[in-house]
Amino acid sequence: AAAAATTSQAVTNVTHGRSLVAHDISRAGTFCLGGKLVPLTFLLGCQRCGSNSLYEDIVGSIRGARSGHALRGEPDYYAREQHFYATDSWSRGMGFYADHFPECPGRNAHPQYQFTVDATPAYLRKPIVADRLQATLPGAAQPLLKLVVILRDPALRLYAYWDAFVLSGTGVKNFDNWLKVT
Repeated sequence: AAAAATTSQAVTNVTHGRSLVAHDISRAGTFCLGGKLVPLTFLLGCQRCGSNSLYEDIVGSIRGARSGHALRGEPDYYAREQHFYATDSWSRGMGFYADHFPECPGRNAHPQYQFTVDATPAYLRKPIVADRLQATLPGAAQPLLKLVVILRDPALRLYAYWDAFVLSGTGVKNFDNWLKVT
């Protein structure tokens, strides 16, 4: 009941000395931070595991899912993979991160649950991500976090990597030979 109730307050994380902008959790988990619909769902994994396809399926077919967007000067894939919690982008602050996402729905606009997804597979292999999530998200939001992990058979993933990146470049054109020199 508490998670579904609307709360709006400035939150200070004393441990990390960060003052977070006002947040709003309502409609069974819609999460707004600084007026932006910020993710509580994170898609983790590895390259060549199907995370892009899963992201497109979620955004394209689940009611209430809203996509993010790349900011000016960023690569297009930053619309789905912000890399904020795992890179130096962290130093730019939560406002910078939140700017990748749409405006929060108005109180009377859509009574349905709405959410966004940060589909940065690299979060799986960066231990700092868990600490940073905890440092930035208000306590009331943390129980609502959803971490979706997508993995693939390592041998098939390696072959897919070779097929996508090595064959298109100047690398070894024979997979078995490439394995020997890798």
